[in-house]
Amino acid sequence: MIAQRSVLWVVLIGVAMSNLDQSIVGVALPTLRDAYAAEIGLIRWVVLAYQIGIIGSLLVVGRVTDLIGGRRVFLAGLVLFTSASGLCGLAPTAGYLIAARGLQGIGAAMLLTSGQALLTDAYPVERRGSAMARMHMAVAVGLTAGPSLGGLLISATSWRMIFLINLPLGLLALGLAWFRLPRSARRTVASPWLDRSSLRSWPLAAGLLAAFLAFVALTANMFLVPFALQSLMGLSPARAGLVMISVPLTILVVAPLSGRITDRMGPRWPATWGIGLVTVAILLMAQLRPGTGISFAVVTLVLYGVGAGLFQTPNNAAVMTAAPPGARGLVSGTLALARSLGQVAGVALASGVWEWRQGIYVRDAGGPDPLSGALNDAFLVLAVVALITVVVCALRGAGQPLAPEGSIS
Repeated sequence: MIAQRSVLWVVLIGVAMSNLDQSIVGVALPTLRDAYAAEIGLIRWVVLAYQIGIIGSLLVVGRVTDLIGGRRVFLAGLVLFTSASGLCGLAPTAGYLIAARGLQGIGAAMLLTSGQALLTDAYPVERRGSAMARMHMAVAVGLTAGPSLGGLLISATSWRMIFLINLPLGLLALGLAWFRLPRSARRTVASPWLDRSSLRSWPLAAGLLAAFLAFVALTANMFLVPFALQSLMGLSPARAGLVMISVPLTILVVAPLSGRITDRMGPRWPATWGIGLVTVAILLMAQLRPGTGISFAVVTLVLYGVGAGLFQTPNNAAVMTAAPPGARGLVSGTLALARSLGQVAGVALASGVWEWRQGIYVRDAGGPDPLSGALNDAFLVLAVVALITVVVCALRGAGQPLAPEGSIS
């Protein structure tokens, strides 16, 4: 039990750090543009380089985790992430900062992939949902704290501190990981990638497909919401931000409950109910109009947060439980890749539908307001994607493990 808690806390610190650095940069982009006298087209690569670093290395990191063990990869990830954070904080040019952010993204991929595999190895099936729920909470804490902490650090000190703050945190996590993570032996595997029998496992394939589709809908929705709140409802950026923070706060509350429900019922129905609530919430967002009350938007986003929080924990647990014991690192990386690709596809889908429909409404003088009509149509398309995810989750089956497994105590 003590060893399990040690693994949990070390992983949570690493996961929170990696997600904090994903969200903390957004508030600093105008400052970075001015500091480097750079065009926004260049500064946006400060965000993109981090994402590319994660996406480009997930599968390789997952396979390496299976070969040499989660402890070694997690420790190496902490070293790389912390070192790259220092390089970001000292960056003399925008190009230097972008390159360092790419390295930081690779370190984040190592932490996320090996961390999920470490938790899967440490916890038995009947307690895995609770462990995954806490990991989900760490993600929410990192994403929620990023903008406010970044704004505070920039106002009080310098933009460089949003990166340099990772140095003491990284060293603390590295010390804890060195002494508290269980040592793992090197493994010999027949194939460096997932074999066909694993891919033919419907619970595993369904979980990966559900993760991709869900993150298409989830990410695209949160891409559209700021425009709906500000451009349609007329809220200021500050008020819109306060309304939107209801989503991660709701996830923080729901995630522990989701873990307990998953441990008790299995992952199938909690994930189905969760993405079902997301579908309903997106349909309600399609009703946003000029003059819509803030209370309606808040209630809708809270419902959305409940659904998102209820979906992710059981779906992650189902995928990791269905993973062969010798391929958990690779499956963890594949799951993270599915989510990341869903995020990219979601933004592309939302913006594409929005531009397409707005062009049609502009040419149709007798139709609805182009902005309102296009946003509502985009929300409806996302609701269809979410509904397809509901079907995938409902048909996935119980999601039993493929092979006997143990845990550490």
